Amino acid sequence: ATVGGGTSAYRSLNQLGVLQRTRYYVTASAALTHEISRAWIAALNYNRSLNFIERFQEPFLTDAVSASVGGLITRRLQFQAAASAGVSKVGLFSTASGYRTYSVTSTLNTALNRFLALGFSAGRYQYSFDGTVQTPTGVPSRLGRYSARVYLSSWVPLFQSGRRPDASR
Repeated sequence: ATVGGGTSAYRSLNQLGVLQRTRYYVTASAALTHEISRAWIAALNYNRSLNFIERFQEPFLTDAVSASVGGLITRRLQFQAAASAGVSKVGLFSTASGYRTYSVTSTLNTALNRFLALGFSAGRYQYSFDGTVQTPTGVPSRLGRYSARVYLSSWVPLFQSGRRPDASR
């Protein structure tokens, strides 16, 4: 388990162009990992952060959680699944949540040989802004997408240590 924390400082201009006082926000993160077996692992994460997103004038104060599980089904077949959700206040003076996001993914990889694997991944992503947030032109207030991909991945050793001639097999 790991835990971290800190602060973020933000100073903005008001509508008249006058610099506001600096505001400080607590940030935090926590991660819990559990080894289910030698070949399976589960993880749970929490993150509180202050983010600046392009095309938005105000920062997002975000609380997010994610969970994942993954491991080997057989020696050559690997499975992984993950889910995450986040809630943000858009603009630091807002009392409404403003923005929500959700995602789920699952992945299946099969080893073709020692250095090559074939994989399939599928997922769903969704976000929505509530009525109090004014989105920039071209940014929809609600969006959902499905994705699927098939891919080939490779692994290449960069360094290889030679065996000693007297090493046992």
